[in-house]
Amino acid sequence: MAEHFRQSVDVVPVVGNAMRSVSNKVKRPGIGKRAVLTLIFVTFVAVFLLVILANRAFPTDGYLPVWSPDGKTIFFLNQSQIYAINPDGSGLRRLTFDSKAYSAVFPAPDGKKLLVARRFHLRQSENDPSDPDSGVFPYTQQLDLMDVDGSNSKPLFGVANPWHFESVSPTWSPDSKQVAFIYKYPDALGVTLVIVNIDTLAYSAPIGDIYQGMGEPEISSPDWSPGGNELLFLRADAQGNADSELVILEIHNLTTHAIAHRDNTLSAPTWSPDGKRIAGLSRVIYTMNADGTNLHSLGDDGDYLRWSPDSKQIAFIKYRTINQPTMELHIINADGSNNRTLFSSAQGNSAHLDWSPDGQWLVLDSSPQGARGIYVISADGTHLHRIV
Repeated sequence: MAEHFRQSVDVVPVVGNAMRSVSNKVKRPGIGKRAVLTLIFVTFVAVFLLVILANRAFPTDGYLPVWSPDGKTIFFLNQSQIYAINPDGSGLRRLTFDSKAYSAVFPAPDGKKLLVARRFHLRQSENDPSDPDSGVFPYTQQLDLMDVDGSNSKPLFGVANPWHFESVSPTWSPDSKQVAFIYKYPDALGVTLVIVNIDTLAYSAPIGDIYQGMGEPEISSPDWSPGGNELLFLRADAQGNADSELVILEIHNLTTHAIAHRDNTLSAPTWSPDGKRIAGLSRVIYTMNADGTNLHSLGDDGDYLRWSPDSKQIAFIKYRTINQPTMELHIINADGSNNRTLFSSAQGNSAHLDWSPDGQWLVLDSSPQGARGIYVISADGTHLHRIV
């Protein structure tokens, strides 16, 4: 950030030097008035373009930050483009320079690829039966693969008319060779779980199609187990008339079995990094063993649950609306003890949260110091600084 401000401030002496140069030339014989005015105009246009380019290269805020697996980079979005920065705030660089509207970044566990989501509005054509103005399916989301420097972008899963479909909630396999995600059909008629090999782009739908319009369950929130042998997902009645359940898909034989049943309030299930526990939301934060036993309430509610890398703690965002809307960053032990608030802010909310791979830091987009941006905070809450 300091480098960005230095570059902005340095524009002032550039303009001053240019004006003095013009003034000196006016005093010299042989320099016409038209030439002087042209030089002034060109100078101001050049300075204006430099300021615009500086702002494009150095954003003043960001959102949806995520740490790279090696802990050396934080990826984030600004104005629907992808950026990267070092955790100490240095080395800010822009990775994408196109018209795509990127909406999320998912680094591969081996750190070699980025899976990115991009959203765009539906298009109308003679061959397109959907109506973007109907409100039924006004936009779609596609998943792309790219190198970590933003180059070599390609669709992960392409179809003849990609704007009819939506790909959401991706999760990487631990070996970085496959991606699983939810594939939504046109006009919200149904969903299925898709697994794609990122090298061959071959895909499979291991649980078949699920047509919501026929009253069948809806699936969501897939999460690959750390061991790579299982996929966890949530299955719930689309009309809210049946219990929700957590389901395990065994990768080796593609069989499924439910590990937990509950009323239709389950959401956001996620594996602990050691693969022994699962956390999620059901009015309050809960944990359970990987086989569904030992369901335990942690006694608090929240959003954006994130396990610490050692599986001993869970970070989450909590919103309070009494008196004044407030956002709080919490860390709680996995057994529900030692629930502590790292900071609270009445200046907005947060859209994302992520641990550093060593478990010493968290990154989030928020406004704890009154200005929205990307912040890094130590896990004990003693050090907080803005990097974007």
